[in-house]
Amino acid sequence: MRIGFLIPLFLLGGCWEDAIHSNPLDPLSPEYIDAGSIDGIVTDRGFNSISEVIISLTPGGQTATTTTDGRFVFDSVPPGVYTLTASGNGLEAAMSEVTVVANATASVSQTINLLPAVTGVDLTTLHVSRWWPQDDLFRLDARAAVSDGDGLVDVAGVELSIIDIQFSQPLQATTEAGVFELSLTEEDLGGIALHSLLGKPLELVVTDQFGSSATSGPVFLTRIVDFVPETDSPTGSQEIPGGNPLLTWNAADTPFVHTYQIDVFRVDDDVDTNVYMLENVPSSELSVQLSENFAVGQYYWTCSVVDEYGNRSRSKEAGFVVP
Repeated sequence: MRIGFLIPLFLLGGCWEDAIHSNPLDPLSPEYIDAGSIDGIVTDRGFNSISEVIISLTPGGQTATTTTDGRFVFDSVPPGVYTLTASGNGLEAAMSEVTVVANATASVSQTINLLPAVTGVDLTTLHVSRWWPQDDLFRLDARAAVSDGDGLVDVAGVELSIIDIQFSQPLQATTEAGVFELSLTEEDLGGIALHSLLGKPLELVVTDQFGSSATSGPVFLTRIVDFVPETDSPTGSQEIPGGNPLLTWNAADTPFVHTYQIDVFRVDDDVDTNVYMLENVPSSELSVQLSENFAVGQYYWTCSVVDEYGNRSRSKEAGFVVP
């Protein structure tokens, strides 16, 4: 004899419904949360984590700041498509898109380009009096120190820009890491007088390999020294037995604080080599006794007036011979 059991369908249905709605992933469950989260990390191009980066979530207006390990989290984010914007000092703002699904975590990895920077600028002028050509030479010297958070290898170039005359020229890298230099005569400037640039804004622009740039400026020329110092002795082909001359010059009559700079050049087959330089000679001193005992040969020396900013005016050449 077979015994059967009949269970009302409405009882089975009730049990099935309770089972489904107790699942927190079921939208009909009272425990269901209609939101997701975002977990992310921010690194530089070398995959080093970056802290203190501000992350903005749009739409919604939420913000987060990356921790020391470069991570950030957004909780209770409604489902949808969002834009994450990473920004901060010394870095290029970057955006990425993320899709948030309810009861799930979206993972995001954002790579940031660290910006270059101009960390130092030195602009000076040089005025050179000379026997030939007879016209005096005026020169602008620019020197810039730069850095880049991604390393100096990321620096693509440094440029001097003179906006008023629509002029720009790249600086050349020196043997000193992160330092670039440029010298421009009035001829290099297209015949524009250096004096006309006094008071005009100049800019130094550094650009990285990704085209991002940073500008220092405006910067200005501080002075062009018009006064020309005069050497006194020795001059011409005066012989200096022993090769240790006493150099003398006339006092500089300038309205600004200044020092003197003395340079000695050796001449070999029309090649001039700077063999001695003495800087920061006090303005009260008008002579210097050299003890270098220069070798037999032909020489000339110059005296320069230097102001407190490094602007310089140089005398005509004065010769001597060591027999």
